Amino acid sequence: MKKISLVVFPALTIVLEALPMGAVCTFAISPTERVRETFSYFSLIPFGYANFAPLITAILTVVANKTIMVVPKPLIGQTASEFLWKQEKHLPMRRS
Repeated sequence: MKKISLVVFPALTIVLEALPMGAVCTFAISPTERVRETFSYFSLIPFGYANFAPLITAILTVVANKTIMVVPKPLIGQTASEFLWKQEKHLPMRRS
């Protein structure tokens, strides 16, 4: 289950961010009327209207997902200190 979630959930986040209903921009076409338009998180249109958060969120999500994909298998399920401690036991001792 854990291996499946490491693949499915990151892929699902990118798919949901790519859908054209993530970032919302509200435009005033008159003093009393407002129009709401939705865009994908990866769209540059909200970024052009000074709505920086959706694009930054999309970029950070992709970077985080790529980082998750390249984590060495021994690190999954244990802390980094446990992994390093196991590695030190297998290193040859230095003699001076």
